[in-house]
Amino acid sequence: MLARSLAVGLLDTRAPYVQAIELYKAVAENGTEARLLADAQAGHGPGDPRGVVVWQQAIVGWFAAHGGPALPGAALPK
Repeated sequence: MLARSLAVGLLDTRAPYVQAIELYKAVAENGTEARLLADAQAGHGPGDPRGVVVWQQAIVGWFAAHGGPALPGAALPK
């Protein structure tokens, strides 16, 4: 079964984080491996350079963990 990874900004007004949490719970309860990156400083995406790096590391980490090339610094959300 394919794993799912979600990234959410807790300050997002377009896609409230409560909806992302519900999706995460539904995926996990269905038996699918799920990871969640919840960024307390982000809106509908990271708004600062550090946040951009963290989100990109998580995305690249997901691809590396699922058959893509391994890249230094890539890490799945915990």
